[in-house]
Amino acid sequence: MKKLSIAVALFAISTFAQATGVCTGTAGAAAAAVTLVDGDFIKSAFTPRCSGNVHMDYEEDVQAVGVGAASAKGSSVFQGNSEGGAVRGVECTGKRCTGTEAAAAATAALAEAASS
Repeated sequence: MKKLSIAVALFAISTFAQATGVCTGTAGAAAAAVTLVDGDFIKSAFTPRCSGNVHMDYEEDVQAVGVGAASAKGSSVFQGNSEGGAVRGVECTGKRCTGTEAAAAATAALAEAASS
C-alpha cells in the first residue's frame, strides 16, 4: 500500500510539472535564468550561456532534475537526468528538432529519474 501511495503522489506531481525553457535557439545568455523554487532539486540560481540553434529545457522536483536538448540543425533530441540516467538521443519527429521536443525530453528524463 505504501508503494502505491508513493506512485500516486509521484504521478500527481508529474502531471502538474512543466518543463522550463532555457535556451530557445538564440546564442548568448539564456532566455530564462534557472531560478530557485524552495524545496526543488536545484539549489543555486544561474544563467546559462546558449549556443545558436539549441533548444534546452529542464524539469525538476524535490528529488531529481531532467534535461532535454535539441539542435534546430540536427535530427536528434538528447535527454538525461540527475539519477545516474545516461544521456541518450532519440530521433526527432521531423528532419529538424524544435523546442517542443526538448521540453518533452526533459519531462521524460524526469519521469525516468522518478522510476529508478
